[in-house]
Amino acid sequence: MATAGNHTVTAWIDDTNGYQEVNENNNEFTVNLTIPYGGIEFWEKSDLPDDVIEPETTTSEPETTTEEVTTQEITTQEVTTAEITTAHDEIVVSDDVKVEGYQVSATHGGARTIGSVPKTVNGKQVVGRGIVYALTKVDGKETGVQDQDMQVNSDHHYVRAYNLTNESTLSLKTADPNRTYFAVTMLFANGGSKKEFEATYKTRTYVQLADGSFVYSNISDYSIYRISDVLYQNQMMGNRAGHNYLYEKILKIVNPAYEEVDYDWNKEIVKF
Repeated sequence: MATAGNHTVTAWIDDTNGYQEVNENNNEFTVNLTIPYGGIEFWEKSDLPDDVIEPETTTSEPETTTEEVTTQEITTQEVTTAEITTAHDEIVVSDDVKVEGYQVSATHGGARTIGSVPKTVNGKQVVGRGIVYALTKVDGKETGVQDQDMQVNSDHHYVRAYNLTNESTLSLKTADPNRTYFAVTMLFANGGSKKEFEATYKTRTYVQLADGSFVYSNISDYSIYRISDVLYQNQMMGNRAGHNYLYEKILKIVNPAYEEVDYDWNKEIVKF
């Protein structure tokens, strides 16, 4: 897991000078990284329920490229995905590549994006998958991210793409067996803040095909506050503790006048 803040990563080759070389001054490479908020973490057991896990209880946002608000965190200097070549490539979009929805985990203190991809797209084998995040507005200020910036090789400061591993894969009983479902959890920094919860983001998933090309989902816009509001008002958390977490740790932080809703135990009992 990457923690929030500024980091310096240095790689050394032959750091003990065990080998004679013509040039001894090119064995070190340093990269400076800025990890936003709580950073990004891929849960090793991402198929285990935290609060809301099944797709039918996931907050789904319309797949649109305009006004909306949803959740996640990003502003790193690092792109952990395919090699960057140019600033912008042609963006190919397919409805088969999806952002399924969002969750909030009271257990881990973070927001989760659920995505899914098929085994083939446009007749070509899927060999990789990932997700693109962008911070679009924070403290009332726009970051200037445009839809064309939402791609793997974007050079925009507030756009980052993450190539996903099998650790992000979900095992869902109600899922389409012909699709791979995955989750990415972004942790809140120090429990979260009003600034973080009100910030707005864009996200989209992508696949890499056998020929090296990329195909993307539609863009979804969101904020942590909006996701939490939907989950809370519809009592979609798995228990009272999760329900109360949304109110105490997110909703009331952003809006002190937010009206509390009691948890409905009737949704958790068996009726005959």
